[in-house]
Amino acid sequence: ESGEILAMANHPVFNSNRPRLYSSDLRRNRIVTDPFEPGSTMKTFVVATALREKIVQPNTKIFCENGKYQVADRTIKEADDHHQFGWLSVSEILAHSSNIGTAKIALKIGDKKLRQHLVNFGFGASSGIELPGESRGVLHKLPWNDHLLSNIAFGHGLSVTPLQVAMAYAAIANGGFLYKPIIVRSVFNDVTGETQNFKSEVVRRVLSDEDAATLRFMLMSATAEAATGAKARIPGFPVAGKTGTAQKVDMKKGGYLPKSYISSFAGFVPANQPKYVIYVAIDNPRDQYYGSQVAAPVFAKIASYLVRKDGIEPVLISQKNLIKTDKVRAPLMSVNDGGMIKGELTKTPDLRGLSLREVYTRLRGTGLQVKVQGSGLVSSSSPLPGENLPKSGRIQLQLE
Repeated sequence: ESGEILAMANHPVFNSNRPRLYSSDLRRNRIVTDPFEPGSTMKTFVVATALREKIVQPNTKIFCENGKYQVADRTIKEADDHHQFGWLSVSEILAHSSNIGTAKIALKIGDKKLRQHLVNFGFGASSGIELPGESRGVLHKLPWNDHLLSNIAFGHGLSVTPLQVAMAYAAIANGGFLYKPIIVRSVFNDVTGETQNFKSEVVRRVLSDEDAATLRFMLMSATAEAATGAKARIPGFPVAGKTGTAQKVDMKKGGYLPKSYISSFAGFVPANQPKYVIYVAIDNPRDQYYGSQVAAPVFAKIASYLVRKDGIEPVLISQKNLIKTDKVRAPLMSVNDGGMIKGELTKTPDLRGLSLREVYTRLRGTGLQVKVQGSGLVSSSSPLPGENLPKSGRIQLQLE
């Protein structure tokens, strides 16, 4: 909510007391100096643009061509050959990270509007942080042909810095305001006794409060059990965010380096009242390379440490934690949390055999508060199906 940067870390590290022993390549702060193609973390801003321009709603259905989509003389595919999506809602496109679905949304938006909104989010420009060597990244001038527009939609054909991504996600988390990042809050002069204070500045508003709230909910859905960001979850706290996996550009020959990737995850916690935005990028991960596999778990470890350090209480999902918007009204619930939605129900519904996602859909609007144990499909409930609900409106589900 302030643009204040609490921590930056690069690895491998060097001894700053003896910097001349290390190469400049190792000493630079990659968070501000190294632009790279971000991959699917950019899909969030395509959806944000479409929401703001009222081109789509979260439940708008888009046909994802069963895994192959012809754009001019090129064929766009999903990141994984096993993903052959048919009709998906925009929320599902974000949750499943569909390249084709996002490309189709971008084509609906057009290059002029999409580029302008990416600029509004801070891409292609210096953030103004008081650190040396900051890169602006690369955001090509117009016009963009349809193939470039499609590629940019899923994070190829442009380059960004980790700082730019973090600040852009912060704008979603805080209700729509892009801040100038600051790393020093005040400087005390022990000779004069004077203190110089530095204040964060709002650069511009990039989303309405309603659109930001809608997008926060959609990003929370992207960390659900069946979504790409599932490994970013932490027990007791709803998490919102998006994975990214991008091939690395061959700076000498052009094109992309074989089997060379940057994997990432951008998100915030707690999703219902965001306090921390965290961005993790891993250059050339070994063995596995999807952001969902290597970057999301690192996010989870950092986020878990932060909420414990601050003594933030685990979130009991209730009516107070709902995202309130005319477009989406649903509970901020992580996979192992319960949801509370306004409504009335007197008998315990039969939820046996359902997945948690199906439970969530079935209970929308019923007014039940749900506590979940285990994983898999619902095997039993307390009270039993058909029995009267307790006055608390709370039921326990056992998953196996």
